[in-house]
Amino acid sequence: MIDGGETTLNSSELSVTVLKYSGTVARLSRRQTETIDYTPGDRLKERSADTFYHLGDLDLRIRAAGAQDWTDFDSVSSRAGQRCCC
Repeated sequence: MIDGGETTLNSSELSVTVLKYSGTVARLSRRQTETIDYTPGDRLKERSADTFYHLGDLDLRIRAAGAQDWTDFDSVSSRAGQRCCC
């Protein structure tokens, strides 16, 4: 996933680097102080494994009205095959 390329987006205040394959934020910094990374960007390889949370990951738990059992959905348990729509 990491080798699939990245895109950097800039605003007047922030710079964010996003991995093309997964949509994962690889780096977030203020444009005035780009030496400070608000994500652990230096640990991106380790963070690409299952069960590590990233900016934008979701946990959803639902059940039908009157039902006893819950159904769980998340974007963290298994990253294999996940791909950003971009």
